[in-house]
Amino acid sequence: MLERFFPNYYTDKVSDLKTEFFTERKIKGILIDIDNTLIDYYENIAEDTLQWIEHIKKSGIKILLLSNNNKDRVNRIGNRLGVEGIYYAAKPRRRGFVSAMEKMHLKNHEVCIIGDQLFTDIYGGNRLNIFTVLVKQVHERDIWITKFKRPLEKHIMRLFLKNDDKMAKRRDSWKEKSAISKKIQEKN
Repeated sequence: MLERFFPNYYTDKVSDLKTEFFTERKIKGILIDIDNTLIDYYENIAEDTLQWIEHIKKSGIKILLLSNNNKDRVNRIGNRLGVEGIYYAAKPRRRGFVSAMEKMHLKNHEVCIIGDQLFTDIYGGNRLNIFTVLVKQVHERDIWITKFKRPLEKHIMRLFLKNDDKMAKRRDSWKEKSAISKKIQEKN
């Protein structure tokens, strides 16, 4: 049951992911969460994150913000980064992910989702058999609803990291069996 929340990859921050990481996996598009993935609660963006986004854009890999946040916030951050976004994505529901893939003209196996939350970013990506990357949250301050989920997410990640090979196999098996994954794979 917990395997649906296990990421394909785990790292400290987005800037740790080099262009080769994506090209080796034939990733042509990155969906990326905003809050506590790219920016902190106060909308600060680290310089290495800004440089990473510019480097990825220059490499030809598409980037699209995918956020459950409102239109104004997504557009404001998107304008600062020079990246388009989808707001009110309703992650982990599939609607926002499918919209993003259609907007980028890419299939699920060509896309990666990067986010800081297991229950929205990772679970949503896994439901569609998208490559999932979990990053540590940028800042410890969260919105009120996320605060309640963090302890459970930490427990799940401890289980995953303790037995990562075994847990990765369980995740991959679940992704393959997922009815939604099968629908998306057939469609693409």
